[in-house]
Amino acid sequence: MGWFSSKKSESMLNWEHLSANTNWNNLINGNEWIIIFKHSPRCGISSMALKQFEKEWIETANVQLCLVDVVQERSFSQEIAKLTNVTHQSPQLILIKDGETLHHASHHQIEANNVLKIIKE
Repeated sequence: MGWFSSKKSESMLNWEHLSANTNWNNLINGNEWIIIFKHSPRCGISSMALKQFEKEWIETANVQLCLVDVVQERSFSQEIAKLTNVTHQSPQLILIKDGETLHHASHHQIEANNVLKIIKE
């Protein structure tokens, strides 16, 4: 299969898929760290960034992994940009704790190790 194959690959992690139906306040006001990964299944760079993140990620307690398909959920993805005060990009990772955006990265700057360092501090 090629980079732009229509076949969906199985994820190595247990992502919660976010949509416009997601209750934003309930999501961000828990005691967990929230990682939001904005992903375009049509983009090879986005697919590579997601796979690399999944390969490097070490399961950590109290971290909720959330995935947003920016093609299917374009308006919700734009709303996340407003709510987090982080300009929309794809691929993009946003790290939230107690409703506050603590880290964000896009494209080749998305690194699981950087996120894990922040969470462990």
